[in-house]
Amino acid sequence: MFITATTEQSRLIKAGLFSLCLSGCALFVSTGQKSNPHIITAGVLYSASAIVIASVREKRKEEEEAISVRTSAVQDKPVKQPIIKDFVNYWIAKEKHLIIVGGTGDGKSTLVKGLVHKLNEWEITAYDIDFARGDYPSAVNVFCDYDTISSDMAASSAKLAKRIKLRQVNGAEIIGNENFVLTIAEELSALVKVIGEVQKPWISEIAKRGRKCRMFVMACVQNDTIANTGFEGDSASVSSCFVKVLLGKFARERAEKLKDNELLQWLSEVPKGRFLVDDIPCEWIIELPDKDAETVIALASDGKSVQDIILSVWGVKVSRHASYTTLKTRVSKILKQ
Repeated sequence: MFITATTEQSRLIKAGLFSLCLSGCALFVSTGQKSNPHIITAGVLYSASAIVIASVREKRKEEEEAISVRTSAVQDKPVKQPIIKDFVNYWIAKEKHLIIVGGTGDGKSTLVKGLVHKLNEWEITAYDIDFARGDYPSAVNVFCDYDTISSDMAASSAKLAKRIKLRQVNGAEIIGNENFVLTIAEELSALVKVIGEVQKPWISEIAKRGRKCRMFVMACVQNDTIANTGFEGDSASVSSCFVKVLLGKFARERAEKLKDNELLQWLSEVPKGRFLVDDIPCEWIIELPDKDAETVIALASDGKSVQDIILSVWGVKVSRHASYTTLKTRVSKILKQ
């Protein structure tokens, strides 16, 4: 039987054998008697085996620790503070509004859609002057021109006033019977510029008094200057009433400002799935439902026939087309879900 050892292990074996020989010599001198050669041989082999086993265990421990460090640096906890894994619950627990800061291509629209799908039991309205069909699920009430947005802001203010009165008369618990309301203000800076005289008092009122009445705002902006939010001269309201989300380059710039290179690297690894929430790292890889399914449902809601839906979504014009039957079955399954 042969034992294969590394250079380090061989060094340890030799050192152990040398130490054992010295001990044997010392024993021989002190006793003046010859030692039993079989005992010495057994002792040498035992000592060598023990040294090899200890060395291998130490080496394995060092390798496992190195693997653990590498894994931690890439996947588990590469940053100093905890990572938010459930963004929606974090935000709801804060009982604050949301302000989402992100430029073109930073994933702002994807994050909004992800939130909408999570909040499927909420009453959701969107103010979006750049709205295109399919941007939101059919349950979202969308206003896409300044006149209708202004009118709905007035209706929203009236609803808030009614809930405030209801709360004053019947107590805070009465609000538990009301629906949660979320208003998405896309490109808030454009609303500020065009209908600021309506928008500014509306968002200020909702921000300060809406939370206790289950009425929330999700404001989307391309930069986080106070002027773009409608809170010019009242920056304290933004910090106290809103959870602030920084996406893409804004999150990375913030990490640079914090001089946190580990955080910067972590954000850069997954640009559209990692971001900052109140300066805390957050990871949410958003998986939206099949986009075709959303379009099918929207067209069916408008009264379109199955044939028209197949033509609109997949471009198949005639029922004799080889894939028509398959697509017809798919439409039926989507509408039955």
